[in-house]
Amino acid sequence: MRAAIGGTLVSIDDDVHGSAAQVPGCAAKVIAYFETGRRTTTCPGKPAQQTL
Repeated sequence: MRAAIGGTLVSIDDDVHGSAAQVPGCAAKVIAYFETGRRTTTCPGKPAQQTL
């Protein structure tokens, strides 16, 4: 579908869906992407909790 409509795919390697708002500085990058339609950098996402 992306080939038909264009655009870019942004993948955030995280273990929690929608974790961008929980990572310092990441929410601003997501907002900038939606405002400009341009991706400059990505975010690391929220890592999975370590279990023993």
